[in-house]
This record gives sequence, structure tokens and C-alpha cells, in this order.
Amino acid sequence: MELNTIETQILLDVYEADINFKEQININNYTLNETDKKERKHEFAAYLLKLKRLKYIDFDEEKTFIKGGCQSPKYHTNVIMFWTEYIHITEKGIKCVENIKKTVLEKSKEELIDWGSKVYGEIKDWGTKTIAEIFIKNMK
Repeated sequence: MELNTIETQILLDVYEADINFKEQININNYTLNETDKKERKHEFAAYLLKLKRLKYIDFDEEKTFIKGGCQSPKYHTNVIMFWTEYIHITEKGIKCVENIKKTVLEKSKEELIDWGSKVYGEIKDWGTKTIAEIFIKNMK
């Protein structure tokens, strides 16, 4: 199952918190679809639960979620508060993050090679263009 942008960012942040001892994830660090404060919590909880269901992260729901109030009909959660220090990445999650990072690195490398090839081709024609013109054209 493919992850959306927010789920991917949450997974990367859990990885950073666990592996590289960065700060814990925080709902305010994500551009969620919902604007209502309560619905944002339900949406965030739904992303966490999906990542847990996929076995990318693990947490004890009793410790991580403080539940109360009505259940969201859209997200099927009733979370009112989070304790994200109980959320940890799994081996499967680590492998997924490493694959994401590898893919991004390979794509960046390919783009850099393509850009370098374009610039090299332009350098051959220096007689008519300045260096600034070549770099500006190829930075787009």
C-alpha cells in the first residue's frame, strides 16, 4: 500500500526521532487537510493508525492516545490528545525509510547528471552566451 505525502513525512519524522534522536513528532508540523482543531486530531490519529496497521510504526494506543468525546464519523477516531514519545519505528518502517531516501538520492543524482549534461552542451557554445545566461537557463 502506497503512503500519501503526510504519512510519508510522519514516517520519516518518527525515523528521525528514533534513529537520530531528533524531536518527537508533533501534529503542528504537518499540513493536514482539516482546519478544525478537533478534526485535525482525528485526521492525525488516522494517519498514525494506518502506519501502525501497515507495521511501519508501533505504539501502545492506551499510552499514545488520550481518548474522549465523540468519535469522528470521517476518521473513526476519538482522540483528544497525543503522547508521541511512545511512537517508535519498526524494522519494516526503517527499511521503508531507507528505500525512500535511496530513491530520492538516486532521483537527485539523475537530475544533477541531466543538468550537468545540459550545461556541458551549452558550454560548447560559449562564443555566443555568457556563463550567467547558461546557468540561468539551466536552473529552470
